[in-house]
Amino acid sequence: MALAAFKNFARNGRYVRAAIGVVLLGLGAAVYLTHALYTISDQAVINARTVLLVTPIEGTVSKPLPDDGTYVKAGTILTVIENRAIDRSREQQLLSDAHGVQQRLAALRGTDGEFAQLSARLSGDLQAFRDASVQRLQTMVREARAEAESASAGHREADRDAGRKRQLAANGVVSPSVVESSEDRATRAMAEASRAQLYTQRLGQELDAARKGLYLLEARNDVPYTRQRLDELALRRIEIAAQSRELTARLGAIAISLEAEQDPLDLMAATQVVAPIDSVVWRSQISEGTWVAASSPIVTLIDCRSRFVNVRLPGRNFQHLQPGIGASVHVLGAARVENAVIQDVRGMGAKEQQDRLAAPIPAARADELVATLSLTDNNGHLEGRAFCDVGRRVEVVLDGGTGQASWFQRLVLFLQPAKALAQQNAGDDGTANPPRPPAVR
Repeated sequence: MALAAFKNFARNGRYVRAAIGVVLLGLGAAVYLTHALYTISDQAVINARTVLLVTPIEGTVSKPLPDDGTYVKAGTILTVIENRAIDRSREQQLLSDAHGVQQRLAALRGTDGEFAQLSARLSGDLQAFRDASVQRLQTMVREARAEAESASAGHREADRDAGRKRQLAANGVVSPSVVESSEDRATRAMAEASRAQLYTQRLGQELDAARKGLYLLEARNDVPYTRQRLDELALRRIEIAAQSRELTARLGAIAISLEAEQDPLDLMAATQVVAPIDSVVWRSQISEGTWVAASSPIVTLIDCRSRFVNVRLPGRNFQHLQPGIGASVHVLGAARVENAVIQDVRGMGAKEQQDRLAAPIPAARADELVATLSLTDNNGHLEGRAFCDVGRRVEVVLDGGTGQASWFQRLVLFLQPAKALAQQNAGDDGTANPPRPPAVR
């Protein structure tokens, strides 16, 4: 009975051991076959470029920077720097010069206004005198014409009397001396008539000149002085106009110089530091109330627009990793999976300036390489994520694994050591024929 039970157990135990062996083989296949068929690495980190902002001026920080990890939009005012110790002596001198020029312009304009009023008054007086003179000369012309007519009448009467006396003298009635006296009176009457006519003609000429503003025989009036004063005022107003144009041009030059002086002073007196891009505050180098020198670092920002993943991979896959191969990125510690695409592949000898990156690139050993994968959802909403997930460790699964190789070739590559792979790639003559993957730096 015991022997039969033992044989039955032995028979059943063989099946159990076989089942256990199958399970172990399945577990091994699940663990290692995935790595054989697909390239998987958890030596990867999400990375991004950094932007370092420096202060353009020296001064005191009057506004605190946002806390580290704060998501800021482009154009957000990060901080304000003020400098009240700048030299404004040149600006004050220009302002003083401009004020002085404005006062001189105002004084010249006031003087020109007074001269204009005086010129108007003198012109009015001159016009009134001209009108009065014309009326007076018109009256004198009428009087002279009347006197000329009277003198002509006297000449005609004297001439007739002389004729009668000559007839009487011929008859012996009057003596020759009487005839001579009458002839002399006739001659004087003719002269008086001629003089009256000439006087009337002269008054007519003076009347025509007075109507034109010319006064010929007026020696006892203020017309020459008035005309002289008007000419002096006109010359003075011309000088004032020239000085005003000169001062206006100088004021414009001062305004240009003042603007050129004030713009840099305004920038040096206070400036606002704004975020140039949508980013996350990575590190703040200053605090509120501190004094900073020009070109001092202010804050380091993370450019979340172009995040990427640096992943360390086995070197045997170098020739099959080509740009454009898709990948899945699983953030460790989170259930989120993001899509990515291989951007470039770098060997162990390639160097990267660490000061431009937020996270360090995983160091590659002699038989490894570093690939850069660009995340395809960089335009997604990242405001709620701390530091845009930069620096977080992730697991990368390449969709194409080793490019266009079949699953059998992938399995061989997985089992084949790096040295054997190098020998396989060698030509028949023993010279190496290295592959030429694109976009490899």
